[in-house]
Amino acid sequence: MARYGAAGGADGAEEFQRRRKAWLRHMVLFAVVIALGARLAATSAAGGLGFTLGVLIAASGPALFVFVTSLTYRCLACDRVPVALSGAGWAALLNPTACPHCGAALRRGKQPGEETD
Repeated sequence: MARYGAAGGADGAEEFQRRRKAWLRHMVLFAVVIALGARLAATSAAGGLGFTLGVLIAASGPALFVFVTSLTYRCLACDRVPVALSGAGWAALLNPTACPHCGAALRRGKQPGEETD
């Protein structure tokens, strides 16, 4: 059962797209955090406080990505993250037309079972 109640059709797809856009904004923020941390680590002496903080800041980006993805980027019908197996392992689908787990529409105007971008 979905954590956010029964959601399907156009309303569920619109809510998923709203969350997807917020998720993408977070991904940009996490990329900036990783870049700033890497820059701080690269410009500091190895083993120093700046280097340590840079590594910790850069390492927090991927951890935050996984945390935010698991909380917000979910199908409203089955409450699972839309993922697919790729050459590198499991990856979140960036803009799926339908949930790969339950088939619920995740884009308005698209029918479940159509190709994903």
